[in-house]
Parts: sequence; structure tokens; C-alpha cells
Amino acid sequence: MRLFAFFCSGFLATVNIQITNIILVVQNQATLAAAVQWKRETNPVLFGQNVTLTCMVDRKEGCDITATRRWDAGPDRNTLLLNGHSTNSSKYNEISTEPCENFSMVIMKFDPHDVNWEYWCSFGFETSRQMLMLDDRNFIGKPAMPDIYSSLGNDKQREIHLKIRFYKVYPNPKCKMKIGDTSWEPVTLTSHPTGVLYNSSVHYKTTFPKIQCHNNVTVVCSLLSYTILQLNKRLNCTAEDVSRETNYTMQMVIIPVSISVAFIIIMIIGCVCFILILKNSKDSPYHKSNIEEMCSLNG
Repeated sequence: MRLFAFFCSGFLATVNIQITNIILVVQNQATLAAAVQWKRETNPVLFGQNVTLTCMVDRKEGCDITATRRWDAGPDRNTLLLNGHSTNSSKYNEISTEPCENFSMVIMKFDPHDVNWEYWCSFGFETSRQMLMLDDRNFIGKPAMPDIYSSLGNDKQREIHLKIRFYKVYPNPKCKMKIGDTSWEPVTLTSHPTGVLYNSSVHYKTTFPKIQCHNNVTVVCSLLSYTILQLNKRLNCTAEDVSRETNYTMQMVIIPVSISVAFIIIMIIGCVCFILILKNSKDSPYHKSNIEEMCSLNG
């Protein structure tokens, strides 16, 4: 029994040592896995410009200066950079100063095909694997000038017409408008996806009071903190005012003249009627003289 007990205690001690070693190995692997982490340095990301991803090497002590530096991407984990050598020098470039220090990958002319991919950064046997996801808080797709159409005017009586179209934009632009010193009013655009980008447009109409005539109307459209369009136009109410003044002047002249002419015509017709009646009546010089005198007075 003593021999059996001694054997069991030795076996249990061996098992405890093995378990302890396994725990230490797991902890060590977890430490190694956390020793490398990549992050996006560029914020916000502008499509068409360079974007930098940096691989953070946290384990400095005992670092192997000959460890391999590597960047991979995509579902097939295609190699982009290996120890500073690029598989596409016009697209990917490495920034590295000292061994065992942080190193970066520069993605040149960043475009929509570079997002929503998994990227790996590796240092030796340590790897960081993350998705570079598109979101409307950190990514901006500014449209080129040929991809922007806008018009602003007030071609009708105190009515503003605003037309805007953006092609290949991200995220959906936010526009606002104000007249003179009034508060900004939002102008909502309608967007349709084209790949990961959008085509956005608006046809906006609004009226303004006469007191705002000859003030400036301002329209501003932005993507996050970047202004992509600004319109300024002075409101023109001259045509409307001239038309109203002309109508008023014509009314002030035509109405009195029309009344005078009508009165004269009525008097003439009355005199003619009386004369004709007298001709058909008895010949009376007294009556004729009185009628002619009345006509002359009325004329």
C-alpha cells in the first residue's frame, strides 16, 4: 500500500508539473500574440491619397533583429511587403527605421478596392490580423470637379431654385443654405450606391420674403470637416419690382384718362340725341336756343 501511495503521489506531482508547464506555454503564447498589433495612422482616410498602417512591435527586450517584417492582405493572404521589398512598388511602400522597432506600410493612392479587406502585419512568428472596414466617420471620398454639377438662382418671383449632383462621393454629403443673416437650413440629398461610393443629388425649391431681396444666398456642402462645394449668389428682385412699378404707374394714368374720355363721349352722345329729338319736334327757336346753350355748357 505504501508503494502504491508513493507511486500515486509521484504521478500526481508529475501531472501538476505538466499542467503548470502547459499554462505557462499558453500564457507565453498569449503574450507573444499581443506583442504585435497594427493600427491605422491616417485619419481621416481620403480616397486618392496615401494611407499609413503601422505595425506596433511591443516586445523590445530579447528581440531578434533578424526577424522577418511582412505585410499581407486579402482572402488569399497575398504578400504586399517582405522586409521592405514591395510586390507592387507603385502601390505599397515600407517605412522602417531600426530593427525591432515599429514599421509601417504606406498604401499609395488609396482607393475603394483597398477597404473591407483583412490585413496582416507579421514580425517573426508574431502576427496581427484585422479588418480595414469602411465607415462614414473615418473615410472620405471627395468627388473630382468634373463629377460636381450645381446651379443656384431665383428665376421666378421670390423663388430659389437649387440643383446639385455629386458623382462618386462618400459618405452622403451634408448641405445647408441660408439667406442673408438668417439661420442655416438643412438641404437633404438623395443618394444611390455605386460600389462603395454614392451618387447624390437634390433639386430644392423655396420662397423668400421681399425683405430678403438683394441679400446673398449661400449654400455649403461638406464631407465630415471638408467643404466640397460652396455657392454664393445675390438675390435679384429687380424684374419683379420694375413690373409692379410699371403696372402701378399705368393704372394711375390710364384710369383717370379713361374716366374723362368716357364722360366726354357720354355728353356728346347726349347732346346729339337732344338735337335729333328737337328736329323731329315743332320748330321752336326758344327750345333750340336752350338746348344749344345746354350742350355748349356741358361741352
